[in-house]
Amino acid sequence: IVTSQFFIKELKSITTTLNEDVDSLKEPLTKLEGYVRLAKNNLTISPKDFGISEAREKLHSKDVEGLLLRMKIVGENIAVNIAALNTVGFTNVAWDALTAKVTKIKNGNLLQNLKMDEKETAVHNNKEIFKTLDNIMKDVMDTGKRIYKYSHAEKVGDYTLAKLMTRIRHENNSEKTELKEEGESGIVYGVVTNELGDLLESVVVRVVEYELEVETDELGEYYFEAVPTSPVNTVTLTFKLETYEELIVKEVVVEAKGNKEVNGEMRSL
Repeated sequence: IVTSQFFIKELKSITTTLNEDVDSLKEPLTKLEGYVRLAKNNLTISPKDFGISEAREKLHSKDVEGLLLRMKIVGENIAVNIAALNTVGFTNVAWDALTAKVTKIKNGNLLQNLKMDEKETAVHNNKEIFKTLDNIMKDVMDTGKRIYKYSHAEKVGDYTLAKLMTRIRHENNSEKTELKEEGESGIVYGVVTNELGDLLESVVVRVVEYELEVETDELGEYYFEAVPTSPVNTVTLTFKLETYEELIVKEVVVEAKGNKEVNGEMRSL
């Protein structure tokens, strides 16, 4: 299983760089607009038809594909009017620099789309795995209930989906604890659902006191491997997801080398 965390981190990095590259167009576009106005009497089109205003609008709205389309038009108009623009100070070097910025944005946009496609493919493959797992869990629940229904009725409750998922998480976290380096820290983990019990992916979970942050995976699970227990061992967790009310859980006690399960239920706005 490939978790969405792997792709989300890469997408965040790609998107941050892409946004920075888009913002870097503000200055050269403003300067180009000045040159266009200076050369207005010798242009083949009026300055307002050059396409700069439309490109700036797409830039401000972070509509990257729309920006690239508008910058293509701007580039074509520069090519037709380069001689007139040269006479007022817009050099071929400035044109090359502008073109290089646009090319970098184009490549960043392609990379972002590629990574999003990879994420969708991974999610699709994971769904097939989860479907198989779901069938196995149903068989385990049914078998357990049938075995213990009459002989050990008190054990039937151990074969609900919630109980089985908790057992699996505890086993996984126990393995991680053995591998974790010793230190003054503890593990905090859990699962996040909505009020209907649906698992929520991509919830941003934060340990406020230490500015630690992770996101839930396809199973709604989050995992902090090392939450410090010094200088404080009582922390506040926040859960954020678009279209849901922020959930705040206060006074979560974290013990050194201990495991703390904190599940969250978020309500829709």
